[in-house]
Amino acid sequence: MGEDSQPEEVRHSVTDRGADDTSASPATAGSDRPNAELKEEGRLNQLLLDSLPHPAMLIRADRTVLAANRIAREMGAMIEAPCWQTFGQSLYIPGEDKQHINDHDTVPPGGTHCTFCLADEALEQHQPTSNPKLWAFDRTWDTHWIPLTDDVYLHYAVDVTERKRAEEALRESEERHRTILDGTVEGILVADTETKRFVYTNPALCNMLGYSEKELAEMGVADIHPRESLKYVLSEFEAQASGEKSLASEIPCLRKDGTTIYADINTAPAMIDGRPCNVGFFTDVTERRLAEEALRLAHGKLLTVRE
Repeated sequence: MGEDSQPEEVRHSVTDRGADDTSASPATAGSDRPNAELKEEGRLNQLLLDSLPHPAMLIRADRTVLAANRIAREMGAMIEAPCWQTFGQSLYIPGEDKQHINDHDTVPPGGTHCTFCLADEALEQHQPTSNPKLWAFDRTWDTHWIPLTDDVYLHYAVDVTERKRAEEALRESEERHRTILDGTVEGILVADTETKRFVYTNPALCNMLGYSEKELAEMGVADIHPRESLKYVLSEFEAQASGEKSLASEIPCLRKDGTTIYADINTAPAMIDGRPCNVGFFTDVTERRLAEEALRLAHGKLLTVRE
């Protein structure tokens, strides 16, 4: 419904003050202070609003705009006009209210507002409310309603479209990487090099050690190695974290059932979520070690027989 088709009761055109008038302020209503003081306060309020780098308005409980900054005015906001009609372009009010306006050339008796508006909740509870992911005007907005008095609130919205797109792209990338890591036959374990707590484990490592992913998330380096080998294991961990070496061979690992297996751990240091980590790739070499030990024993027996 275009501007020209709006009924006079709905249109609320600006008369004595232009849409860019800077004297509108909730603090000036009903005041007996000198006119110059009121104008100065209105000017300062407007400067404060205009300093915000996103659309911002002071609005009464009945959705009448009292003041709007430059960005909000450029998007259609008009002083002494309904925010839902000018700024919201009547796009987001309930369908039945749109029909009532079309049929009767006036707003419904109880008024109307955008379906996503949380102003009533903010004013009733005297607490700021927000919607961090509001879709409007083909953009994503972090939207806030902040009560200033019993019937006036500050409404502003931050365009977070690009940030949300970046976050979504990062999530998709993380999901792809996790799918790859989860499907790897090698055990993968990521440990914080400072706290030595586990950050990530893949299913292959869980199977190798007999723990669930949830259990390992509560554990650290000291929990998966025999106590008598821990000093050596930690020295290897530190050497890998500092970049002195990448491969730690035949590291004893303690399974949940108490048995010990041996693993070659090839590690690369990495920064994950801003934290220094060791990314370890575990290859179970227990059978190889047993075979080598059996071969050594057999070779020793052979030498004894020959002697």
